[in-house]
Amino acid sequence: MPSFVLAESWRLIKVKKYSFASNLAFHYKNLLKWEPRLFWASVLVIIPSLITTFLGSILPTAVVQGVEERWNIKIYITFLLILILGRWIFSMLEGGLKEYCENYDFVYRMHYMELYADKKMSLDYNVLEDKQTEELASQAHIAVFQGRGIQDSVKVFLSFSINLIGILFYGWLLIRLNPILIGAIVISELIVFKLLMTARKKEENNWPDMSSAIRKTEYITSKSGDIKTGKDIRVFQLHNLLLSKYGKSLSELESVSLSTQNWYFLSNIAEVLLAFVKNGISYVLLLNYLYIGKIDVSQFLFYIAVISNCSFYINGILRDLNKFGLISQYFNKLRQFLNIQSEWTNSKGVGKKKLEELKREGIQIKFNNVVFSYPNAAEPILKNFNLTINSGEKLALLGLNGAGKTTIVKLLCGFYQPQEGNIFINGINRDTFSRDEYYDLISVVFQDYTLLPLSIDENIAGCFEKNIDSHKMKNCLEQAGFYDKYSELPSKGKTLLVKDVNDDAVDLSGGEKQKILFARALYKDVPIMILDEPTAALDPIAENEQYIRFGEVTAGKTVLFISHRLSSTTFCDRVILLENGGIVEEGTHEELMGKKGKYYGLYEMQRKYYCEEVKERTK
Repeated sequence: MPSFVLAESWRLIKVKKYSFASNLAFHYKNLLKWEPRLFWASVLVIIPSLITTFLGSILPTAVVQGVEERWNIKIYITFLLILILGRWIFSMLEGGLKEYCENYDFVYRMHYMELYADKKMSLDYNVLEDKQTEELASQAHIAVFQGRGIQDSVKVFLSFSINLIGILFYGWLLIRLNPILIGAIVISELIVFKLLMTARKKEENNWPDMSSAIRKTEYITSKSGDIKTGKDIRVFQLHNLLLSKYGKSLSELESVSLSTQNWYFLSNIAEVLLAFVKNGISYVLLLNYLYIGKIDVSQFLFYIAVISNCSFYINGILRDLNKFGLISQYFNKLRQFLNIQSEWTNSKGVGKKKLEELKREGIQIKFNNVVFSYPNAAEPILKNFNLTINSGEKLALLGLNGAGKTTIVKLLCGFYQPQEGNIFINGINRDTFSRDEYYDLISVVFQDYTLLPLSIDENIAGCFEKNIDSHKMKNCLEQAGFYDKYSELPSKGKTLLVKDVNDDAVDLSGGEKQKILFARALYKDVPIMILDEPTAALDPIAENEQYIRFGEVTAGKTVLFISHRLSSTTFCDRVILLENGGIVEEGTHEELMGKKGKYYGLYEMQRKYYCEEVKERTK
């Protein structure tokens, strides 16, 4: 069986369902580790909450009993004031602790947001693009970012503890008086609970449809606000079509949501009706006891409060149990997603000493019988692909769209794993390296680049300003050809990027952004550099100047150039022409031009086009 099948099977086995007890332990372990003050606040609030309720129960009893028994007026007033003041103090303490919990439960939730984002950024592409992973990631996203289940876990688990202790105490008092009272309360609340459980089950069953509808609406929402997409929407008059699709997605979301909410509404109606029956039974029994003299008026009031409190706590704990199911479901989806394993996770690495040795030696890269296919593809994009890039060599990788250039880059970057075959670094299987070790060897300038809403210096150095080497920064900016523009900016390296986030951000041209990306690749100072269409935003003249600069500043590094344009090949040591995932021509620029094969034809076609473009620009 191929290794990639075994790896995929092993990964999917790891996606398991966790028990409620396991999720509860997971919650409290993380709460105590991340937010210990929130943990202890959620524990300590139990005491004032129960005392406040109890003092509220005996206050009306004390008022009536003092009158019935004709207490001394000073003792009577003093006792009532103590009860009132005590209840006020414990109520304030309870309110303060609960307010603290409610204010900081979002901070606790933010830790899960960070875990989710970290996992999303660390998964291999072939794992992340797997349909099962994609669906699980969507549901985990709802659990963390849209559902309040994880955030509410602090409040719900706290509520459960309070309700449980309250039931034990007030239930014991009612059983002593008459078991029928506690029975009426329990039966009515269980019926409501059953309806709530049904509603929750409906909600759980609707999760896949809900996540699908949310994913559609979020996609359309993001595209409607995207400036690049906006060009197509306006020019091709897609406005009405997009709104129609958006309305359909919203209707799906509404339909799924209403099918759940109707059951919750039914449970609320049943709760009101059953409360009327339960209270009727309770009052009849207590009035009978009052009439026959088994209890007096003060005790009547006390047991009315006890019934009310017991009912409140039973109702609360049943609702908590219902919420537990939803919260556990949220934790399940998140933990299942966090537990998904990439295929490149278990390596202990080669060690720091070996890594430094490799950097000094220079890097040779070897693709050995590599097979790779995208999901649902009819044929592999690479089949028994072999390529060696020698240490210090500048290799140009050329080919038309679909030839396999981007796939090779993604495999070399570790985004995908070969399904068969291996990639070797100086004779060491790439899988032997830990992920961090490997990325200490490689730097890339991507065509579809990413600039973060940070300062220019932070974007280039990838660290906070206080840790930036200013001398190294200047050298990299000069080598990238961006230093003159950099010096003209009022805030220099502290200038912010990405106007969508920072109002004070600077607008840069596509070519200027690519120079920043090149400076970022140089600042990392690693032995392997990949330049993926690094001059796509430049005109032919600027492109030629940039390639000359590339050749000068990457001396001694193992460099892979990916391009549709053949102007990058003249200064490279070797040229590889790809077609259908295989090498069709290979050699230096001069050798390939001498053969007058496919490379020659492509080069001449582009040269003619560029000459005409230059003539137009120089008129």
